[in-house]
Amino acid sequence: MQEVREELLGRVSGDSSHVLRIFDDEAQAMQSARSSSRMLEETLATGAAILSKYSEQRDRLKGAQQRSIRRP
Repeated sequence: MQEVREELLGRVSGDSSHVLRIFDDEAQAMQSARSSSRMLEETLATGAAILSKYSEQRDRLKGAQQRSIRRP
C-alpha cells in the first residue's frame, strides 16, 4: 500500500494531488475499519470468556447448594 502511494506521489501534477488525498483518506478509512473489526472481535471473545466463567461458577454454586441441602 505504501509503495503504491509513493509511486503515485511521484507522478503528482495539478489535480492529481486531489486524487491522492482521496486515496489516502480511503486507505485511512479502511485501516480504521480493520482496527475496529479487530477490537470488536476481541471484545466478543472477552465477553464469551466472561459468560463461560459465570456458567462454571453457577454450576459450582449449584453443586455446593445441593450438597448442603442433602446434609442434615
